[in-house]
Amino acid sequence: PLRYAWEDEEYLHTHPMFQNRPLFQQCVKPLTSYLRTWDYSAGQKPDILIATSHFIAEKIRKNYGRDPYVIYPGTDLNTFFPEPKKRDYFLAIGRLLHYKKFDLVIDAFNTLKLPLKIAGTGPEKQALMARVKSPYIEFVDGNIKNDKKLRDIYSGARALIFPQVEDFGLVAVEAIACGTPVIAYKKGGAEEIIKEHRSGIFFNEQTKEALINAVYRFNSMHFNPWKYCEDLEKKMQQFRSTRHCKYMLNFHIVWCPRGRVKILFHEVRVLLRAVVEQICRENGWIALAIEPMPDHIHLFISTKDFREVVIGKLKGTSSSFLQRCFPILRKALTDEHLWSGSYFISSIGNVSGKTLLKYLAKQWKEFGDPRYELTMAALHQNQKNLVRFF
Repeated sequence: PLRYAWEDEEYLHTHPMFQNRPLFQQCVKPLTSYLRTWDYSAGQKPDILIATSHFIAEKIRKNYGRDPYVIYPGTDLNTFFPEPKKRDYFLAIGRLLHYKKFDLVIDAFNTLKLPLKIAGTGPEKQALMARVKSPYIEFVDGNIKNDKKLRDIYSGARALIFPQVEDFGLVAVEAIACGTPVIAYKKGGAEEIIKEHRSGIFFNEQTKEALINAVYRFNSMHFNPWKYCEDLEKKMQQFRSTRHCKYMLNFHIVWCPRGRVKILFHEVRVLLRAVVEQICRENGWIALAIEPMPDHIHLFISTKDFREVVIGKLKGTSSSFLQRCFPILRKALTDEHLWSGSYFISSIGNVSGKTLLKYLAKQWKEFGDPRYELTMAALHQNQKNLVRFF
């Protein structure tokens, strides 16, 4: 949901542009009301909503009244990993924006007199630099495009300071992957990333005093960077990613008969489900749901490694089997192949049974009116064919 529309009270009272300007705040309120209406309408249009964290999923439920999937952003563990380096400074990194609370970090480290590096670019940079009073605070080049330089700055830090409320918090994941613990405000995506006293610690208020106390507590503790990096790697096994691409375990696949002919009724539908289940079992894939509609099939599948061969096996084997069981299908098609050559696929993350049922119920409402029927052999005979086929 649009942050400035749904959380307008917070931003109107804390943003420097609006502080101590009550008349301006009153003038802006009608605009935020309009933005909420517009954003709610936009949020009803997609068939499926995806949230980057359970924190954001809850906002979607509250503001849009919809149940989203949760897919965590991927991190490349071939780029971010622990390196044996001297850890002699604290780090704050990211876009220099008001809500990210870099001003809070600077105020705290002005008092602490501990080394702090700030990496980032953004509209608040000049104001933040003017706020610095400690000689131990340093701004470094924030536009870091080299992977090794970025890993080096994470790996050289004693801890990442993370005082903001984020939808997810990718920099915290990258820091942990580099063996750097995180000192974080206990709200937002950080609660889903950090294991307290294992990969970092929390503070409960966005105040200078709370952050100072958290740094003191951190300095009295010992963290094992290799241990919590292993924890992160186990968690990240749900998905693999490179810098530009993410591969999830769970997929939604849709394909159709040639010409989108409505042939998937009764025995054909039952046998199609049975053959797809058998293909999945033989290949070690988990079929979360298999739901043939009259002219297409929805398959929700969990697999450790998705490749083109998965689709090839599902479509090729099921086509051969159904045409062997039901020769009449050939007469309904314009080609010797049962299925269309195209298909749709999307990664879906962790999906609840309730969400699947809601989605499939919507599909049956739209496509489930059976207006085409084939006369077939007895179902039990075709079930025997299935056993013989495999």
